[in-house]
Amino acid sequence: MLFPMIILGFLSVVVGFLVNPLLDLGFVSKHAFSHFLEHNLFFDDPKEFHFVFEVAIISTILAIMGIVTAILVVKGKLNIKNNFVYKILINKYYFDEFYENLIVKKFFYNKIGSFISWIDENIVDKSNAKISDFTIYLSKKMSKIQNGHLQSYGFVFFTALTVLMIVFFISNLNTGDSWLDLIDKLNSEIY
Repeated sequence: MLFPMIILGFLSVVVGFLVNPLLDLGFVSKHAFSHFLEHNLFFDDPKEFHFVFEVAIISTILAIMGIVTAILVVKGKLNIKNNFVYKILINKYYFDEFYENLIVKKFFYNKIGSFISWIDENIVDKSNAKISDFTIYLSKKMSKIQNGHLQSYGFVFFTALTVLMIVFFISNLNTGDSWLDLIDKLNSEIY
């Protein structure tokens, strides 16, 4: 694995230098890619690049320290298992624990879950119970009509027909038809 990484690292440095060289190479002018981007992209106020040695020195020192530390850890000369920074990094800054305990458990489970549970218990379950109670109530009332007496059946038929005719006539009041036309229309819809 080391050899392919060396090849990739070397080629990335070479291609990066060829695309945007610090010197004139003859076939590629100095800072050619930067000039290409400057003239082809929209910039409000293009700034001149100034090299800052302090930033370069600090980043180089940090990179060398990281490389030396990695070599010492790999060779076993530096034990970092009990180090505070190692524990933070190995636990991914404790982001998973924070997310699981605070966001998932306290927010989703406790807040949103309890709200949805309340809706389920107080609205969904109780509405089903009320619908079944109403159905039982209607069935008890309707069972009194189904008693075998012909006059009860006639009363229900006459009441239902009267209600239907009232609804039909009220719904057709604004059509401008006469009562006889509405009765003819009702007869044509029935037959």
